Amino acid sequence: MKKIYILLGAALLALTACEKTETKTPQHLTLDLTINHMAPGTKSVKTGWADGDKVYVFFGKPEDHPTPAYLVLTRSGSSWVESWTTGLEAEIAGTASGTLTALYSPMDIEPITYEDSYKWYRLKENPCYALVCNNASYSVTAGVLSATLNMGKGTYDYVQFFLPGESANVDKLSFSCSEVRVSIAAFSIEDGMVGSANSSLGDEIRGFAFDGGVIFSGLLEHPGSAVDYVLTIKDDKGTSATSDDVTYTLSGNKTFNDWDAIALPALSEWTGDINGYAYVDLGNGLKWATMNVGATKPEEYGDHFAWGETSTKSDYKWSTYFDTSDGGSSFTKYAIDKKTVLDLEDDAARKNWGGSWRMPTDAEWEWLSDNCTWTWTADYNSTGVAGQIGTSKISGFESNSIFLPAAGCREGTSLVNAGSNGGYWTSSLITSYSPNAGHVYFNSEGVYWNGTDRYSGYSVRPVSD
Repeated sequence: MKKIYILLGAALLALTACEKTETKTPQHLTLDLTINHMAPGTKSVKTGWADGDKVYVFFGKPEDHPTPAYLVLTRSGSSWVESWTTGLEAEIAGTASGTLTALYSPMDIEPITYEDSYKWYRLKENPCYALVCNNASYSVTAGVLSATLNMGKGTYDYVQFFLPGESANVDKLSFSCSEVRVSIAAFSIEDGMVGSANSSLGDEIRGFAFDGGVIFSGLLEHPGSAVDYVLTIKDDKGTSATSDDVTYTLSGNKTFNDWDAIALPALSEWTGDINGYAYVDLGNGLKWATMNVGATKPEEYGDHFAWGETSTKSDYKWSTYFDTSDGGSSFTKYAIDKKTVLDLEDDAARKNWGGSWRMPTDAEWEWLSDNCTWTWTADYNSTGVAGQIGTSKISGFESNSIFLPAAGCREGTSLVNAGSNGGYWTSSLITSYSPNAGHVYFNSEGVYWNGTDRYSGYSVRPVSD
């Protein structure tokens, strides 16, 4: 192993590192290699060489070396350390000129194997994205090997995702995405070109540690097209951040192009998924749904339910209420049977969403009210929808929030106060006055709790343990 001394060149696009190598070898071959890191875009994650980076240099065509032979340049401080496979250095020292292909991948790509039927080298599974120099010319004059390695993007539309703060968990996490072919099974080097064998859209790939976080990357299914990207983190072994798979939606028809790098929120900010419905943890482990029952987006009002009823109706009044026979004076189930909390069979969250979803209790709503900072908005995320945003005050969860749209309520056949007031049922009966159930309501002034008539139609925001 020998040190290669580096001469720094001019930066390219503010992200380029040009490095000159010169050293003597026992085979009397001197390397005069200019290694340019040519960032393919201003958002490229790879912004410079780091300790441990390896550039693999392959000479000629793969069939020229059925037993894989290559030069490895390993970054160490401001220099590179070279390592040749057996016999290759002496072979190259005896040539006058030729072509080479250089490859950088942040993942370990060895062992490298030769596939005779294809006449190519195949690298280790899942090497992630790569910097490539294809078919560069080299010359050997008086024992000096000269070449310029412009390390840039290959022929594929890579996109990169950066997940902060998870470098210690890199071996526990895997990644998939609805619009990215993220399982890159292997690279192959054929006639100087780097190709890849790709699996299906949304398959999993491992990440690698970078700058305190983890980078995942794959191939865009629709480069340059506006689509919604749904990302999933799979926690294979359990981490301090999460014990479940978590999902994140880059919604609003985002457009990503070749070599874009997307900075993701920290894992604690991601929404999880239960039975197809997303949730957020605001700091006490309880999973709060990100939308109302009947909604498909956080800003949608969703459906309105009478307390204890699991379907909507056209007219909300005592005479249509399921639990009374005489206009609210007496009841057939709750109060008469001394129950104080809804049965799951009468829980609109459980009946409509299934899984472990249920309506929150009085105490759970009180915790949410007390442990969030509430901010009224008249235009949530530019949707034109008004409501309250609750942002967690719990340490480590301060960037997590929940939106409650001001969906009004239904009285009789009318929707009233939509856009200015919102109301959400709790699962708790008001035992001191059985016609009422627990109810959280809000307007632009704040968030409050009281009891209200059970027949009224209010929103339901599910939770799960």
